Amino acid sequence: MTLGFDRRKITDASYPEDDVLDLPFADGRFDAVVSDQVLEHVAAPPQQAIDEMFRVLRPGGIALHTSCLINNIHGTGDYGDYWRFTPDALRLLVGPHADVIDAGGWGNLYVWPFILAGLRAEPIPDAPWHPAHWIATLNDSAWPITTWVLAEGYK
Repeated sequence: MTLGFDRRKITDASYPEDDVLDLPFADGRFDAVVSDQVLEHVAAPPQQAIDEMFRVLRPGGIALHTSCLINNIHGTGDYGDYWRFTPDALRLLVGPHADVIDAGGWGNLYVWPFILAGLRAEPIPDAPWHPAHWIATLNDSAWPITTWVLAEGYK
C-alpha cells in the first residue's frame, strides 16, 4: 500500500536494517512517516521512537502510527513485545510534535472467537448478511484490537 505516494519516492526503514531509535536520515527529510505495528516492539521508552520519527518529518508533514492494544503477546526472534497503546496514549506521544487529525481504534469482542478458531487471516466475505462480514465491520470503541493516530507535524 502506497497511500497515494509514488513508489519510487518511498523509503523503507525496516528493522533490523534500520533502528527507529536512530534513523539514518537528515532532519525534516520526509513528507510523511508511517509506522505500522512498530511501537509495541520498541525496546526503549516509546516516546524516543516517536521523537525520532518526528525528527525526520518535515514541518507540516503527516505522521501515521498504528499499534495493537488488545492482542496476544507476539514478540519473536530479535524483537520483543513491550507496549500497548490506547488512542489517548498515542495522542499523548505525538502531542509534543503535532496536531492530531484523528486518533482511534478498531475492534470488538466478537472478533475473538474467530481468532481463537484460527480464522484471523481468512478473507472477509463481501456479503453483508454473512456473520464474518458483520463482525469485521462492527466497531466497539471500548474494545479496540488495533489503534492509530494520524497527525500533522508542527509547522
